[in-house]
Amino acid sequence: KLDDSVFTNKHLTINGVEYDNFAYMWSDIKSYLESILPYKASFIHGDFCASNILYSPNGVIKCIDPRGEFGERGCYGDIRYDVAKLMHSFDGGYDFIINDHFTLHELTPTELEVSIGNYMLTAANVKFQETFFPTFDRKEIIILQGCIYIGMAARHYDSIERQRVMYLTGVQLLNSGMALWTSLYW
Repeated sequence: KLDDSVFTNKHLTINGVEYDNFAYMWSDIKSYLESILPYKASFIHGDFCASNILYSPNGVIKCIDPRGEFGERGCYGDIRYDVAKLMHSFDGGYDFIINDHFTLHELTPTELEVSIGNYMLTAANVKFQETFFPTFDRKEIIILQGCIYIGMAARHYDSIERQRVMYLTGVQLLNSGMALWTSLYW
């Protein structure tokens, strides 16, 4: 039986760093998300990630597999969602995770080591951040990205290890984003 301490313990240690666990942060995260509403509805893809962008050698770019909704039904939503989804490919290692290019070692039920892919995408991540963060608020996108990872974990039921890596990535991102938020207000 899988030990559920990784989800229920107040703190997790990931790669030697202690983090607050999601359940213990949720009320603050929810308050923060409510504070950044309302949003201006924009046309969005709804599942904007590197694996849904095709590029041909002649320079044609096509986006595939749109979900097309976030919040209300239809193809309009908060553009920050698309930015956070795209960021999870460059910053969170999403494409490595879904292709099982990660290692997960459980030292104890609440002390884990995670390594995701080989970060050849570092240059792409830097370019992404240079492009998007003059326009978008970094902490908003990091917190949204963390929420996306927490939510995604439940939908990848075909691999418990993948679920755990997604969950742990979400916890790390949410702690990082909430630290940015609280440092501005406390």
